[in-house]
Amino acid sequence: MKITFNLTVDDLWNGNKYVYLRAPKLRANLLKSAIVTPLILTIGMLLLKKPLSITVFTSIAAGIIGGCLINIIMIYIAKSNIERKSYGYNVTQTVELKQSGYTSASGGKNPHTAWKNVTEVRQNKDYVFFITADNSIQIIPKRAFESEQSAGEFYSEAEKYWKGSDRSKKK
Repeated sequence: MKITFNLTVDDLWNGNKYVYLRAPKLRANLLKSAIVTPLILTIGMLLLKKPLSITVFTSIAAGIIGGCLINIIMIYIAKSNIERKSYGYNVTQTVELKQSGYTSASGGKNPHTAWKNVTEVRQNKDYVFFITADNSIQIIPKRAFESEQSAGEFYSEAEKYWKGSDRSKKK
């Protein structure tokens, strides 16, 4: 199955935001920082001989507020970088599904990615995503399909090929 579409800066941002918020490796790092920050604050305040109730409350509150602020800042920086580096970006791409993997042709390049190198095949209401082991992403906008049904068929075929690969069985 083959589909040709145009990718815009908004598509790039939406794809990267999806990976940032859903990729297991990145999500694990966010959770670690959310746990480690209050732990370090608690130890530090206990060493300063502060009351336990104030220490725990302050540490948890600081961890939650700090974690949220850091995430917002990181998302804003990522969005700014994508917009700055991709100003005027509007590229025609062709993605072809094969049993061995998918081929993504754009700008004279024609790389093939094997399904064993894909960690996730996902979709939301606007896109189909192929996330690879290095957290790169192939974004396929559903607007490129003639109908929701053909977008669903594309996703189903990709998922079938991916689930038949060795990689999906390791999850």
